[in-house]
Amino acid sequence: MSQLEDNYNSTSPRTETIEESAERQFTRWIILASGEGAGRVASLYFTKMKNEAISNRILLMNSNRADIINTLIELEKKAVSEEERALIGQIRQRNTLLFGGGGAGNVYKEGEEYARKDFENKIRRPIEALGTAAGDVVLDIAALGGGTGNGSIPYIIHQMKHGTSVSLQNHIHVALAIFPYSTEMPQRQFNAICGLSRLLKYGDDSKQNADMVLIVDNSKVAENIELNEGIEPKYYDINRKIIKAVDLMVAPGRRSKGVIDIKDYVKFPSLMNLYHFTPCVSTDNDINFIELEMALDEAANNSFVKMDPKTAVIGYLIVSVPEKHLNKGDFTEDRINTIFNEWKKENIIGKMGMVSLTYTKSKKDTFDVLLLLGGFNLKPTLERPWQEFKSLKKILMMASDGGHVELDHVKLSVEEIERIEGILKNYIDHTKKVVDSFMDEEDEFEEDEE
Repeated sequence: MSQLEDNYNSTSPRTETIEESAERQFTRWIILASGEGAGRVASLYFTKMKNEAISNRILLMNSNRADIINTLIELEKKAVSEEERALIGQIRQRNTLLFGGGGAGNVYKEGEEYARKDFENKIRRPIEALGTAAGDVVLDIAALGGGTGNGSIPYIIHQMKHGTSVSLQNHIHVALAIFPYSTEMPQRQFNAICGLSRLLKYGDDSKQNADMVLIVDNSKVAENIELNEGIEPKYYDINRKIIKAVDLMVAPGRRSKGVIDIKDYVKFPSLMNLYHFTPCVSTDNDINFIELEMALDEAANNSFVKMDPKTAVIGYLIVSVPEKHLNKGDFTEDRINTIFNEWKKENIIGKMGMVSLTYTKSKKDTFDVLLLLGGFNLKPTLERPWQEFKSLKKILMMASDGGHVELDHVKLSVEEIERIEGILKNYIDHTKKVVDSFMDEEDEFEEDEE
């Protein structure tokens, strides 16, 4: 029985404090993960992070039953308690969904067609059964190199937003887009470009799809952490880094001072038509030795994609401290705002930004920083996959027949490939224009000062 139920049933109910009421009214999140890579991230988060904002609202989707089983077997090997093993068992029994006609391999179009065919009769009701409500936030996770998640997640977001199910509408969709390693084969880089483009804009009208797209590059994250030997630990260590960033992002809707929440994150970026972000994280900073400015610098150096932080036009900061350090030293709303405003002047071109100070029940003397940088120049981030996309596109064009090319029995139209390319190219060009305009304003301001 919950504390709320205890209070209701008590013969002498006490008055709920303002803080308790605020904690109870946290923003609710739902996790939808499609494909093996996304399933690894989502299931790891579910078992390692106790999060009342998410509770058990998680769904692991795949077109291949073996991939789901393998993901849970790998996770079970890493379990450190009976509680974690019980959660893994719960996922296996209640939080998985098989759709489609077998693995989609490395063809994103096949994963998309699986979702299109099965949305009404297999996918919609399990999502509704998670107990969604208007205003909830959906974390849509896809590893962009493959076929199942990369193909299905953009379609599912679009269908939830514009389909016939009223209970699936009016959510905020945060897409976690995970790029393949730079050493992976060209077709996976091609898929990544197709996935990112469709997460940004989808459908014949090419309107905005996800409300926020968080881009993560496996290769860049790998550079920022000490990796263990072997392939399996590498995935695990990188995913631990990713779920830490997710948990910090979710935190402001739960316990915080000076609340910014995900609803605040998406308003102005969408108006600017610049809604791509990347997490930058600095964790376990000793409160007695590390200043907030130093943690911000480290976070910017630990961005999850290759980028120039200077080109970011938006910055959101979440600082998490143990409750015992709240409202002491640098960890007050006013002080953090002052520090962050000064840091922005020196490190990013955009002045738009918000701060949230959150707290935990930890007894440690350490603090964590999540810096969400958005609107930055995408060319360094997409350099390798964009080159591979263009090269593979030429081959596909030469192999096309009647305006289509057939890949593993799935037809991919030349028109669609060109639309996907055009959408992303226009978005990249628009981003560059905005970044350049901010830089011009900065140059003019410096000239005026002289």
